Amino acid sequence: MVNMAQFESPEELREYLRSELQRTDGSTIERMDNIHELLHSLKTEPTGIDFDEVVGPLVAEWCNDNPGIAQGLGHVVTQLSSVMNEAARPLGLILNQVTTKMEEWARNNPEVVQGLVVTWEVFAADGQASEFRDQYDKAGIPISFQRAVRLAFCLMALRIPHSGDRYPDKGSLTQVYDFEMRAVHALREDRLPELLEGAQTSPLDFRALQVVLSSLRKDNEPIPSELNEWALDVACGEVECPRIRPGRSPYTNVVRDELITKTVQTLVDCGLSATRNEASDPESACDAVSKALNAHRVELSFDAVAKIWRSSRSTLKGE
Repeated sequence: MVNMAQFESPEELREYLRSELQRTDGSTIERMDNIHELLHSLKTEPTGIDFDEVVGPLVAEWCNDNPGIAQGLGHVVTQLSSVMNEAARPLGLILNQVTTKMEEWARNNPEVVQGLVVTWEVFAADGQASEFRDQYDKAGIPISFQRAVRLAFCLMALRIPHSGDRYPDKGSLTQVYDFEMRAVHALREDRLPELLEGAQTSPLDFRALQVVLSSLRKDNEPIPSELNEWALDVACGEVECPRIRPGRSPYTNVVRDELITKTVQTLVDCGLSATRNEASDPESACDAVSKALNAHRVELSFDAVAKIWRSSRSTLKGE
């Protein structure tokens, strides 16, 4: 976990947050959790750094990068201001007219209202999860199944891995390039020789080596001699990327399964049982995550989600 004390200015903290948001290596889920905790500390702790001064420029950058969404939100704000101004003219009827105008505007703009509500829910999902956990820990009151489905939907929407033009389409929850996952595992588990050998026949391993090399250079880490030699061979044209061959990558669902496991655990912490037997009502954490995934157009049954959950738990116990 990053310590707020290591940042001396808003610019330094903002640059760190920007780099974390743009980074594609490592666990996206862990990275988003780290950003959330850092912003929470900035908002609640006496750090001497102004929250708005850090976040404001990042929001402005996001608006520039997402003009369509930003324009829609701006339109909402403009209409709300117009409603308030018009209602405020006859002071004696302010409350009544504001309510009337807001209801009228909401009826005439159902899609905008729905989008605004969903956007707010998604960004508030981590806070909601904390409240449900506290409710269960202190009062023993578990989250309802319907609220659990909604919470799971929002948590997964918040953590969908994306970067630039790699934003997943509507039918893909976790579109992450296989070669990036290979690169991450090679760096974490010291599997560079295996990757070098695979790059002779696998285009995924070839691209993963490029990512490893780029990452080492960016972090000013020493580059192994064998990787340096490979890079020189590529630069000289003596080694080329092999053609694509059929076959399933072992990293295809790594991020997806990590996301599912973390969401199931969150719902378990909020009071739901992780799984169920066939005779029980379909109201377990795995049921809720399955329904939320289906809402994201990712078709995974309760059995499939439960299998991912059990596999993850057995792996952790093995470690």
